[in-house]
Amino acid sequence: MSMQKVSPVTQRKSIVVPAHRMAQLQQIIDARGLAGVNDLLGFWIGQEIEAGTIPAGVPGVTVEIDTTTRRGEITLGELRLNPTSAEALEFSRAIRKMAAGHQKALETKVAKIRANGRGFIVERLGHAGQFSGNAQLMRDVADQIDAALLK
Repeated sequence: MSMQKVSPVTQRKSIVVPAHRMAQLQQIIDARGLAGVNDLLGFWIGQEIEAGTIPAGVPGVTVEIDTTTRRGEITLGELRLNPTSAEALEFSRAIRKMAAGHQKALETKVAKIRANGRGFIVERLGHAGQFSGNAQLMRDVADQIDAALLK
């Protein structure tokens, strides 16, 4: 299998699923109202995080908010944002609106988010660099931002 060089957050690999298992996965996807296999995996990963099997957070994504200065750093793969806590909250809310399908593009004080095919692209305003992910990944990023703001 050949691998493209992509950020660790959006690394692509293929798995082979026997037809009978895929049929079962599709039944679960339909019953839960999910968009596809990726959303189902996100759902299951969320359950494992809640159970304590694996740590919370998205690999390659870090969110740190200094409680004294109320300034932070959000790292999305190779993209770095330096929001205030208010800007981080605005960014989290924008991510949730985009992931819910309410908007095709939004711009916050620190980043622009736009729909791209079945996913989304986040770009830092005025600088090069971007981060991409699907709706589930973006919701996970928003959860990680919100958790950092509550500390």
